[in-house]
Amino acid sequence: MLAEGYKPKRALDPDAKYGPYWRRQYIFSAATMPTITFSDVGSQIQKMYPDATWVSTELLHVSKPQVTHAWHEVSDESFGMTLLEAVRSDADYQARRGKTLIFAADGASADAVSELLFGGHVPHVVYHKSRPKLEQAAALEALREQDGTVMVCTDAAARGLDVQGITHVVQVRGLNEELAREK
Repeated sequence: MLAEGYKPKRALDPDAKYGPYWRRQYIFSAATMPTITFSDVGSQIQKMYPDATWVSTELLHVSKPQVTHAWHEVSDESFGMTLLEAVRSDADYQARRGKTLIFAADGASADAVSELLFGGHVPHVVYHKSRPKLEQAAALEALREQDGTVMVCTDAAARGLDVQGITHVVQVRGLNEELAREK
């Protein structure tokens, strides 16, 4: 910044605790940063950093034309077979390419879906906050490194993961909670 002609507004303190403040860079990142009221996060950032540069895109909540969506309405009786059929009949799964995420509402639901997949002979890993840290790390490693991986997870996997090659995302809702309660 100094090389580009930045002139600080106050005297520079070269002995600042974490280095000279003019060399610090702050990045605030969020999927949404509303500025609706005077006390929300976006408004506070604007007040504290009036010279900040805001970067956004119009593409955030736009449907991607290359993504195909499918909806399967199921009953209590057809839930398990429909999920197993959806995974096992997929050409990418059969060829052990691509990666599949199956999202469940909570840890108990994820464990119930895992038991269903295990009983249906579908190899998979499980990732949620109730699993031991080593198991979570192993599941993430498998997802990153092994093509054809199926991961049953909660929303804990929806934030901050950067994994290439995800080809399928399955949202299991409603009935998996019922399965978890039966156990």
